[in-house]
Amino acid sequence: MSRFKLAEFAHIAEIVAATAVIISLIYVGQEVQSNTAAIRGAAMQAIATTDADALMTIASDADLSEIVRLGDQDPSQLTSAQAFRYELFMRQFWLSFQNIFQQSELRLIESPVWQSYLTIICGRFSDHGPRETWPDHVNVLDTDFAAVVEKCEPR
Repeated sequence: MSRFKLAEFAHIAEIVAATAVIISLIYVGQEVQSNTAAIRGAAMQAIATTDADALMTIASDADLSEIVRLGDQDPSQLTSAQAFRYELFMRQFWLSFQNIFQQSELRLIESPVWQSYLTIICGRFSDHGPRETWPDHVNVLDTDFAAVVEKCEPR
């Protein structure tokens, strides 16, 4: 009879252990979801901060604003110093949007968010200056991102 009680105890212990494993897995799953949401939130905040900083830099610097305006229309109108600043601006632009593309590929940002940024990318790529200076930047960009940009339809 004591053997039977020991077998029953072992069976009950197995059930308790299995239940504990299931509860642990549920907890881990909830923590992963919570962590994923936090990472996505941080990614979106970083993107928003980068965008705001870039826009405020242009808005608060009349010379840079003029360089971007002229460069987008016709980079040949720029002096060599202005052309250099425009190249740096465009490099920052492409690298920033490449980062957003990569975060989209990692599923850290939602598809509708990526689509809104793709609209911006394609809009900029259809401007004369960004398209003309594209060869100066494409060689330092991820090939997958470059392929996305090059599929943009001119407006």
